[in-house]
Amino acid sequence: MSGLSTIARQGNQNEAICELFVIQHYLIFIEVTMSQIREVITWLMVSTILGISTAANAEQNMAANNGLAQRDFTVAAASKQDRAIVSEDTYSIAMTLPNRANNSFSRLSFSFTKPDQENEVAPVYLNSMATTAFVGNSSEPGAAIAVESSWIDETGTVWVEFNSAVPANTPLTVVFKTRKPLSVGLYQYSIAAYPTAKSSGAVFVGNGILNIAQ
Repeated sequence: MSGLSTIARQGNQNEAICELFVIQHYLIFIEVTMSQIREVITWLMVSTILGISTAANAEQNMAANNGLAQRDFTVAAASKQDRAIVSEDTYSIAMTLPNRANNSFSRLSFSFTKPDQENEVAPVYLNSMATTAFVGNSSEPGAAIAVESSWIDETGTVWVEFNSAVPANTPLTVVFKTRKPLSVGLYQYSIAAYPTAKSSGAVFVGNGILNIAQ
C-alpha cells in the first residue's frame, strides 16, 4: 500500500508539473500576442499620423501654389495695363484700379527704385502742387479727377490723395511735375491703392518701368 501511495503522489506531481508547463507556455503565448498587438497598434497610429500630416502638407502646398498662381496672374495683368510717359519734367503714369466689389479708392502710393542699384529708393523731387489726374490715358483722356494733396514721405514714397474716392476698376492717369528731373536711366515703380474702408489694407495695382532718356 505504501508503494501504491508513493506512485500516486508521483503521478499527481507529474500532472501538476505538466499543468504548470502548459500554463507557462500559455502565458508566454499571451505575452507574445500582446506584444504583437502593441506593435500593430503602434504601426497603425504612426501610419495614421503620417497620413494626416501628408494630407495637411499637400493641402497647404496646393493652397500656396494656388495663391502664388493667383498673385502672379494679378501682377501680370496689372503690369500690362500700366504705362509711363516721360516728357521733360512731366511723368504720366497710367493704370487701372483693382476690380474689387463694393470698393473705391481714395489714395495711391508710388515707390520708385533703381534696378541697377539693388532696388535702392530713387529720390523724386516733385512739384507736389502741380500733381493732376484724369480718367483714361494720354491717348484717350477723360474727365479730370480732383487731387486733394500730393506729398513724399520720409521713405521716399510718393502719395496722391483724391478729393473724392475713385470707383474700383477705373482706368486713370496720374501726372507728376518735377522740380528736378530724374537722372538718365531706368527706374522701376510700384503702385498701391488704398480703399476708403478703414478696415481694408493696401491693394497692389501694378508696376512698370520709367525710362529717362538723354
